[in-house]
Amino acid sequence: MPKNNSERDYLFYLLSKQEYSYAQLKQKLIQRNHIPLTEIESLLQEFVDNQWQSDERCAELMIKSALYKHYGLLRIKQKLVYEKGIDIAIFEKIINSLDIDWFEQAHLCYQKKYHDKAQDLKEKQKRLQYLLRQGHGMSMALEVVSS
Repeated sequence: MPKNNSERDYLFYLLSKQEYSYAQLKQKLIQRNHIPLTEIESLLQEFVDNQWQSDERCAELMIKSALYKHYGLLRIKQKLVYEKGIDIAIFEKIINSLDIDWFEQAHLCYQKKYHDKAQDLKEKQKRLQYLLRQGHGMSMALEVVSS
C-alpha cells in the first residue's frame, strides 16, 4: 500500500480538479515519488476499479472540449492519443459514437478567425495553413478556403 496514503490523497486531489488519463496519472506519480512501479500500478488499478478514474470519461470530455474549440480530427487525435496517452481504440470508439460533421467543424474554425473571403493567393495559403494547424485535413481545408 502507498506510504501514509499520501499518493492516494494526491490522486484524489488531481482528479478533483480535472479528468486525467491513466497514463497521465501514472507519469505524475512516477515524477512525484520514487515508489515502486508495482505500487503505482496497483493504486491506479484501484482508482479504475472504483471508477474514480476512467479513460473513456476523460477522452469524451477532452474530445467535446476540442470540438467546442473547432479543432479537427488530426489535432484531437494528436492531443489525446499521443500526448495524453488515451488508447487508440477508446479514442476511435468515442469519435465514432459522436455525430460529428467535420466539414462543419472546419468551416466554423475558419469563420471564427476570418470573416471575409481571401483576396489573393498569399492570403489563401495563410488561411489554409491555419486550418491545417488546427488539425483539419488538406482536402477539407482546401474546400473551406475555396468556398
